[in-house]
Amino acid sequence: MQQSAAYAAFAVLHYSRVDERGRIVSGTIDEVGHCFNTSPAYEGEGGVMIPTFYINLDRHPDRRAFIEKQLTEIGIIAERISGVDGRHLPPDIAKCFSFANHLTDGEVGCAASHLKVWQIIVDRDVPASLILEDDALLSAAIANVLPTLLSTLPSDWDIVRLCRTSKRAVRPIAKLPEGRMLVRYSRVPVGAAGYLVSRSGAVKLLRPRHIDCPCDIEIAHPWRLGLSVFGVEPILITQARSVIPSSIGNRGAGLPTWKRALPDPARIIHNLRQLGPYWWVRCLALNATRHLRQHNEQSLPQL
Repeated sequence: MQQSAAYAAFAVLHYSRVDERGRIVSGTIDEVGHCFNTSPAYEGEGGVMIPTFYINLDRHPDRRAFIEKQLTEIGIIAERISGVDGRHLPPDIAKCFSFANHLTDGEVGCAASHLKVWQIIVDRDVPASLILEDDALLSAAIANVLPTLLSTLPSDWDIVRLCRTSKRAVRPIAKLPEGRMLVRYSRVPVGAAGYLVSRSGAVKLLRPRHIDCPCDIEIAHPWRLGLSVFGVEPILITQARSVIPSSIGNRGAGLPTWKRALPDPARIIHNLRQLGPYWWVRCLALNATRHLRQHNEQSLPQL
């Protein structure tokens, strides 16, 4: 499969995996590419798992140890992807961010790192993968939820968010083990600490464009790339910010103010299609009621 020139600089990769004796083994992807099954899920000792990648900057071995310890305990075999430093982008990748002066170096590096993983998924023709950032705090329930989740998803799914609870109304789709629910969002939360992505989703996320916002905000605006986004509630992954500070740093300005202020009919059309007319109206009413309640609570005089 031909690799786009823009991502050619990412050809040499590093990995970490847990071998059959529970030892963490490291090397380059050329040495072990054959070891990773490209089917949607594979049988492991702990049950059915999915090909997993985690992003880690070379200068953060402490964060690598943090995520690898969790993966080993849960029994997930994962491949380490060396993160991209936003201060030193390859020229072809830098062109993608030519209109992103409002983003911080950390946000650019984070987005480029996720681009790198998506390209790997497409190049290897992996039907579905779990992507983690190295500050992800995994629930032990994830191993029990993933098999049912994978078998429940419709064939046209692109992304399933596993992190960041939605503050807006959601449409329940199906019950999952461990008290979880597969949902559709009325507004997709931000955050990319952990999510599932299909190959079709990775193809959409690699669509040539000038990137003008962090990657988690692009996912939170699924109408921009035509993404079919689901979520799991309660969430299976949080970010261990109290243990490991963010390597991205403070958020930049995000989308330019004029873009945020413009009404976007594409968003309304997308949500109508994803939620269906009944649930779109219902979520709209629930969100309005919740907003009004919060406004009234904030307006109450302090006693």
